[in-house]
Amino acid sequence: MPRLLLTQLKWPTLKPRAAFDFGDDGSGNSTGANGSKDGSSEDGSSTKGGTIASGVNRLKNAGTAISAYEPEPIAASGAVELACGFGYVDPNFQGAYIGVGSSAFSKGFSCGRCVKIQCDDAFCTEPGKSVVAQVVDLCGDCYDNDIAMAIPAWQNLTGKDPSNNPNVEISWDYVDCAPFINGTIKMLIKPGGNAYFQAFNFANSIMPITAVQLNGDRLRHSTNHFWEWNPGKAINPPGPFQLALLGSNKQVLRVTFKELRSQDLKGTARQGYWNDVQPDQIENFACGIGGVSPHFQTRFAGFHLSHAGERPCGMCLEASCANATLCPAGRRQVVLQVLDFCADCGQDDLNLPPPVYQEISGAPGTQLPSFPVEWRQVECGGLIEGDIYLRIAPGELLTLGPYWQAWTLGNSGEPVEAVSINGEQLEFVPENNQWLWYKDGQPLNTTAPLELGIKGASGRTLTATLPSLESQTLTGVQFPFSGAAQPAREGAGAGAASAAVPVAEP
Repeated sequence: MPRLLLTQLKWPTLKPRAAFDFGDDGSGNSTGANGSKDGSSEDGSSTKGGTIASGVNRLKNAGTAISAYEPEPIAASGAVELACGFGYVDPNFQGAYIGVGSSAFSKGFSCGRCVKIQCDDAFCTEPGKSVVAQVVDLCGDCYDNDIAMAIPAWQNLTGKDPSNNPNVEISWDYVDCAPFINGTIKMLIKPGGNAYFQAFNFANSIMPITAVQLNGDRLRHSTNHFWEWNPGKAINPPGPFQLALLGSNKQVLRVTFKELRSQDLKGTARQGYWNDVQPDQIENFACGIGGVSPHFQTRFAGFHLSHAGERPCGMCLEASCANATLCPAGRRQVVLQVLDFCADCGQDDLNLPPPVYQEISGAPGTQLPSFPVEWRQVECGGLIEGDIYLRIAPGELLTLGPYWQAWTLGNSGEPVEAVSINGEQLEFVPENNQWLWYKDGQPLNTTAPLELGIKGASGRTLTATLPSLESQTLTGVQFPFSGAAQPAREGAGAGAASAAVPVAEP
């Protein structure tokens, strides 16, 4: 679970509009309070539900409330897997959270908004009673103005058990969150970022955040309510970082923080593998990476399978013991490379070979069976030696002969984002870290020489001419080290990069 960076951000008393130009985020989304061009919401009605109670004055939007989610209030971090991605929910809304239909969701711009929901159904114990809830999710099955309500809030609204009648007629409208939100805005940085891309989520704001800038760059708003930062160059890990948030009332908040803590995660380190893992044995790990640099031949980690979609294979982590009292080595920091998956680890746990387990903790696994570990992603470049290694995957895939090939690329100075062969784009399969070359049942042209293209996360591209279709070191092909801050390294520098040419986009 990602750690929250609790910045001291809180909207003060309303002021005149600040002179701050955020420009266009490139998404086509505007910066109205709900993401629409005029800041208004769609109005519609539902024809489903029970009987409208007589004498009820309905609110702006009429629909049906559906009881959903868990029967108990969630924890403060319990909404992180829902569509808005919030890493924090105020105690007032931990039992009063809702999902709305796609129109009301407004591509995520309604996330965090407060909604007054009134029960208009004769089924309710008190028709006309209302509750205030917070939007934290998208209800994909809802009609435009229907709402999926957390069970505690639904019970509070209706005074009934949802098993008797889970759908009731309601009406609703947006209200000010200020009376219900406590504390400061919470910033969550999405796991899976790297030295060239980060994504941010902001929770606990009393008003919608309609635009974000970081170090002068306008961030792009994604449909899952993360603000994406892709500055087109390596992000400077030491900072400082200048953040500006534009609220729906056109007020601007600014804050400076020293470091990105998106990968500052906590898990448990445990000792696995064996003492004398050989380089050729590493190729048989789940990532299938060959040509591993000497520094990482004993300093590697197995990662939870849930991270597969984030392309962790080859990622470098700076890890340390999170409890200096427990670990004899204190807070010693060691850079590892992810070379394997760990099916039975916790989401943020690390499975380590004995040498690096003892290097980080200061004690062998026989004395310290596990320890709390903190880690964050760092650039590998300064610790990579030699050139990129291409491995042709052995096994069942190759029985398809001329119709299918599976490759892995290891020892790269930066994450690989796209690969092409003879101008044909390869498909990446994150579960086994392989680039697949196939042509819908057509034979592949495997006649050498073959032209290989590699695109890195920085946008830089490399090319290589393959004299044969077999595992090999790509001599002279490597992404140059950017020179960003790195721990002290051992051994010589990385190889030179070849000429840059375009690679097909994935």
